[in-house]
Amino acid sequence: MNNKICKRLAKTQLFTKIFNLLETTEVKNFTKNTDKCAECAVYKYDYKTNEAYNPNDINIGDYIQSLAAKQYLQSDNSVLIDRDSTKYYDGEPVNLIANGWYAICKGNESFSDKINPLFIAVHINNPENLTKETLDYLKKYEPIGCRDYTTRNFLMLKGIKAYFSGCLTTTLDIKYKAPEAERTDKIIFCDYEINKENPTQIDKKLLKILNKYNTEDIEYTHHSYDFGLSEEACFKTAETLLKKYARAKLVITTRIHCALPCLALGTPVILVIPGKYDKMRYAGISQFLNIIGYDRHKLLISKITKDKNGLVINSKKYLKYAEKLKATASSFINTTAIKTSVKDK
Repeated sequence: MNNKICKRLAKTQLFTKIFNLLETTEVKNFTKNTDKCAECAVYKYDYKTNEAYNPNDINIGDYIQSLAAKQYLQSDNSVLIDRDSTKYYDGEPVNLIANGWYAICKGNESFSDKINPLFIAVHINNPENLTKETLDYLKKYEPIGCRDYTTRNFLMLKGIKAYFSGCLTTTLDIKYKAPEAERTDKIIFCDYEINKENPTQIDKKLLKILNKYNTEDIEYTHHSYDFGLSEEACFKTAETLLKKYARAKLVITTRIHCALPCLALGTPVILVIPGKYDKMRYAGISQFLNIIGYDRHKLLISKITKDKNGLVINSKKYLKYAEKLKATASSFINTTAIKTSVKDK
């Protein structure tokens, strides 16, 4: 074995040891700035305030992530803060479960002093652009719970304690799981439709699976909506979709924030990856899901768990991460609320 390989192996082994140590880190310190915090906040999405990306429509998956955070708050009247303008927030001091997708740019490279954040289920889409300001800010609130391995590994290499938390939407059962008696035979396709005239490799796999189901009741949903939809309408649409998914027999989707919520809702789900596998987004959470799609080399992959009758069932691997997320989020909200109420008295 040559010297270069030996050095690379040593670095890998060292990184693994560090990762194993930090993965067990418990989030204990929830008291930064809480002596002045009286309100709780969740994210809203203005979409036009982030210069790092320019979406063409509203992604309801973002609002599903906000609903996941909102479950832990003690009041429905939460403060709404634009995810991409956190630096400019100037309202009442708030506690914020800061889960979600971030493109770091001017406006959210750090947060206002009036925000006390809990960073869990974080995905950073442009880690190569993180400045010292952002890294120093995240360092103050470590350990950072990351939605994917890519974000976790990047932060750890920058000297920030981080761990793989999974996604907060895997805890949506707290409010949105329906009684099993309400489950229907409906099959839902979210942002995907099989081409029966000229089926792809993916379509052929799905058609084979659907042979085991009654396909008379199929519904198509989507997570993209035109700009102009009010905040209230966005949240209401997100809730309506969750209620549909909670009662479906099977969901087939290209959307992460349809697939991961279905785990929490107890609804069998298949994530379809029709394009090239995006390691940055999927690494970590893909272990939880049934998947049909293509890998980084555009080779077909199919990882489906079935019961003895050939029906799709979900893996339980997500559960230990979901339980830790519940404990972490609940502790953050309860600790800050208790401290605030004592001070108010």
